[in-house]
Amino acid sequence: MRLPWWAEGPAVGLSSVMLQLPFRMLGTKMLWWTWHDTDPTIRERMFWTPWSSLYFYAACACSFVWILRFTRNLLLEREYDWTKFIREFICAFLTGVLSFWLGTVQFSLLYYPLHDFFKIHSEITTIIFFAIYASLVFIADRNNVDVEARNEREYDWTKFIREFICAFLTGVLSFWLGTVQFSLLYYPLHDFFKIHSEITTIIFFAIYASLVFIADRNNVDVEARNGTRYWFDELSCAIALEYIFLMVLVVVADPLNIVSEGIHQPIGPCKEMESIHTPAGLILQREKFLCAKKYNEKYFDFHCIPNGIPQQQDDGTGRLLPLEYYAICGTDFKNRAEYTTIIWSCCIIFATFFYQMAACSGPTPVDPIKVCLMSIYLVNSFVYEFLRS
Repeated sequence: MRLPWWAEGPAVGLSSVMLQLPFRMLGTKMLWWTWHDTDPTIRERMFWTPWSSLYFYAACACSFVWILRFTRNLLLEREYDWTKFIREFICAFLTGVLSFWLGTVQFSLLYYPLHDFFKIHSEITTIIFFAIYASLVFIADRNNVDVEARNEREYDWTKFIREFICAFLTGVLSFWLGTVQFSLLYYPLHDFFKIHSEITTIIFFAIYASLVFIADRNNVDVEARNGTRYWFDELSCAIALEYIFLMVLVVVADPLNIVSEGIHQPIGPCKEMESIHTPAGLILQREKFLCAKKYNEKYFDFHCIPNGIPQQQDDGTGRLLPLEYYAICGTDFKNRAEYTTIIWSCCIIFATFFYQMAACSGPTPVDPIKVCLMSIYLVNSFVYEFLRS
């Protein structure tokens, strides 16, 4: 789409959500992971998927791109030069370190005021946030005055070191910059004004959407509207495989027969609370352990366990130890048609968006960083999952 930097980040943020949403909804139902039962940040759900998680993913992805572009423009030339490895390393490092925090800032500015102060639901904040991102992308694309936006540039392998630095900084800083974006919106709205997570997430997405829309509306490059009808490459293949897999899985899978044995939220004393310190400076309370006799996670239960609820072990003094490793059982679809409709709709509509962005936005330029960008972001996602757990 050849968007300016301020719209490119939101475009990536929205794209990450288009990849994550059907995967997260179906993955939760299939017990690929579980969520903390009483964490206030992820309390509001959509098909048991936290609205705030979608919000945070978008913020971190946007921050990832912003920091990568900023550091490369600051330290490197347009052509790749491997002799500038140190500067490439610095770019990658700063991106990986700062993107989490910038994402937290974006999150906090919208989510916490609306959710925590005004008690607005998470889905509303999430939709607003996505709409903002989409608008930014559209505006940038429609007002793109760069005549060279579609011109190809040569790859210079001699600048490998600087490319590596940029890639490394991107992987290290994007998570933190995303956290900053997340915190600036989510925590004030959610934790101060008690606004529901869906509202903060919607607001955040609306911001991204607005940026994309603005950029797209101002794109004067004639090549920006040219397309290749039968375009296809490795990335489009990966997206197609993901969507086809999810569309087939939701039709044929039987979550009632799924057993997930592993490390989950520890089973322990009910009502034992612990404090959580948010980036906005708030101290929230949540139950430390899963109360196995009274919990609100309807996507799993213990019906398949021969003796019922797993029993905690005695430490020898009569005190029961928290149980982290145990098996949980999947539950049947309350309405399979509803799940099928939402998964198929997401996959088809999102695939259409990706096709329009990739195949109908002019020829793809030769860009050396695109080779490592997806792998770096995937590594960054794993880092986020590790820190979140």
